[in-house]
Amino acid sequence: MHVVPKRDKLSDHCGIFGVSAKIEVSPLIHFALRALQHRGQESAGIATFYSDETTHRIHCQKGMGLVHEVFNENTLSGLPGKAGIGHVRYSTTGSSKIENAQPLILFSQYGEIAIAHNGDLVNTSNIRKKLQKTGSAFATTTDTEIILRLLVYELAHDANGDIVKGMLNVMNTIEGSYSLAILFENRVFAVRDPLGIKPLCVGKLPEGKGYAFASESVAFDSLGGEFLRDVRPGEILEINPEDVVSHGCYKDYKNQRESQFERGRTAHCMFEWVYFARPDSVLEGLGVYSVR
Repeated sequence: MHVVPKRDKLSDHCGIFGVSAKIEVSPLIHFALRALQHRGQESAGIATFYSDETTHRIHCQKGMGLVHEVFNENTLSGLPGKAGIGHVRYSTTGSSKIENAQPLILFSQYGEIAIAHNGDLVNTSNIRKKLQKTGSAFATTTDTEIILRLLVYELAHDANGDIVKGMLNVMNTIEGSYSLAILFENRVFAVRDPLGIKPLCVGKLPEGKGYAFASESVAFDSLGGEFLRDVRPGEILEINPEDVVSHGCYKDYKNQRESQFERGRTAHCMFEWVYFARPDSVLEGLGVYSVR
């Protein structure tokens, strides 16, 4: 008999950020997370990828508390690299522990993967049980670990190391709201659920230094960057220092269910407008303050 851990309450209110640049990214992620602090005060985390002649790995630092309490000059110096993701987590009851802090990291036969998640899945119990039957041993009570372990499983099986195909398979399995930041070696991906429930947007760093994505546009403002557009519902988007590459929008290949983008609309969470988002953010092309 599998015991499913008690899930977090209001766990869908978090902030994520991803960046790929020509410069070191940990200070950029740090500033962006401070701009997204209103989206989560329980924990903060940063993961970066670094490679040279002697090392080839993802570095991660995370801790309980506010961004300025978790990170300082010393901790940021331990996060080298020009590609990375970050996360701030909403304060919940019963699950305030370091194990649930993000990003989460897993090894796969194709390389390390780090993931940060904003959202709430509705079919985690069945997926968890299926993964446990394949040998997965869960260390957290988060939906995020379910997504990560499912992605690693898909990479090793049907996707054969193709991260985009693996993520499409994951999207075909999970149900609910999710915006994801994924670091796969030095590749950085943004993924938004087919209904477009949780916010996610992409921006440009100043002076052509690279590209980033975030839960809210205020993250780009904090870096002197520029908001470009919202990530489309169901879209898998990859950023690199030179460009933004869309891998298209998801369509359920079994049921031919269209994404909200393909239908010409989104199912955006109204709580973002009235409560979660910062007043100076832009969501779905509209200023939050003007909507309120």
